[in-house]
Amino acid sequence: MIVYQSSKLGFCDDVASGSIDQIILERMRGKLGMGAAATQIRAWHQSLTHMHLVLTDDEIPDDAGVGIEYQIPQTAKRIDVLLSGRSDEEHDQAVIIELKQWETAEPTPMDGIVRTVIGGGPRDTPHPSYQAWSYAELLRGFNESSTGPTWTKTSARSC
Repeated sequence: MIVYQSSKLGFCDDVASGSIDQIILERMRGKLGMGAAATQIRAWHQSLTHMHLVLTDDEIPDDAGVGIEYQIPQTAKRIDVLLSGRSDEEHDQAVIIELKQWETAEPTPMDGIVRTVIGGGPRDTPHPSYQAWSYAELLRGFNESSTGPTWTKTSARSC
């Protein structure tokens, strides 16, 4: 299930109006039957304002799809931002973006894990790139088991 979906232009309009965080909150309540903490609402506002700046790039088509808080089927995991569209060769494309409010992150000896301050103290947590990759793998596995092996490529990136 996807909480918010629009085109690049629609998303940019919602951000420019200053209401993107409230739109997402209303849709979370309506579609998932849940609210969000004030910290999450502030994070949406800040992160999605920055995402808007990224999407103003003219090389990203105006009709590119923008999905926010996409709940991966059969899991409790949600993708922060999912961009979708078609390549110049007319292939379906998707980019998974995991947004963080971190000020710093340090490497750890563990694969895919960084150390950052979360909840007032230092914590080990998945790197956003690893998180995006793992979400792409979940989607690939779900899609292959649902529709057969025709869906074979997903791009995973993080900001």
